[in-house]
Amino acid sequence: IDEAESKTNALLALVVAASAENRPELLEEAGDVARTVTDQAEKAAALIAVASLMESPPQSRLIAEAWEAAKSAEDSTAKAEALIALLELLPSTGRDAVFSSAFATARTIEEAAERAESMTRLLKYALPERKTELLKEALAAARQVPESSKRAALLTSLIGFSEGTGRNEIEIESLQAARDIASGEE
Repeated sequence: IDEAESKTNALLALVVAASAENRPELLEEAGDVARTVTDQAEKAAALIAVASLMESPPQSRLIAEAWEAAKSAEDSTAKAEALIALLELLPSTGRDAVFSSAFATARTIEEAAERAESMTRLLKYALPERKTELLKEALAAARQVPESSKRAALLTSLIGFSEGTGRNEIEIESLQAARDIASGEE
């Protein structure tokens, strides 16, 4: 965590505790400080944190800046997380480009558990026509996780997004991973 990110976090804590009268000025200052964070994924996260406490139009400006910073991030996991956090602030009609970028980025995450986690978080925002593809990829990533406890948790988190026969299969796999934990087969 760099100094600017620490200062942004401190300002955000102050904003939450501040009176309504002082909040706009403190939010503006927190936004200014967030803009100075050097790591692009962390910068996006800081801008998103500030934007989440703002009202439009200043919020819209910070969201656009966070989108640009997230697109420039180098670490796939951090980039995907920033893009997913950005989805939380966007209206459903304005999510397509950010969703597509987050999905493409999540696919590039090397570690299976992190890839599955990012894809599972993305499922919340998937349009019906993208949900099946995303769910299949999240399941494939979860199945690659060697640790039974982590695999069981990931599979269990995917159950709510699946239906019919697919749901039953995931439940059975999750149960088997839990049995592996109980029998000591990690």
